[in-house]
Amino acid sequence: MHCLTKLKNGQYKNKCQVRLIMSETVSYFQEQLWQESWENVFSTNKVNSSFNKFLSIYLIKLEASFPDIYLSNNRDKGWITQGIRRSSNYTSWDRTSDLPICSTAP
Repeated sequence: MHCLTKLKNGQYKNKCQVRLIMSETVSYFQEQLWQESWENVFSTNKVNSSFNKFLSIYLIKLEASFPDIYLSNNRDKGWITQGIRRSSNYTSWDRTSDLPICSTAP
């Protein structure tokens, strides 16, 4: 999944909006729907009004059970220090022997 979010300065950042759906959240969602009274949905004879009331209740329960979270595709890893980055600029790996080959970079 690849998502882009536009920032205020006009640049884009890799960020995805997703919902976490796990067995615990599904159980919570089912419980919330089960406990709803639904009387105001069935109390009207108008189909559009009933559907709109149903949809409103359903979406409120959905948002409460499965909140949106944002995932970032940021490639910058916090554990990689400046020293490791500098060192990796001077060392490359020989793929055939898996031994480091040191190069002298200016």
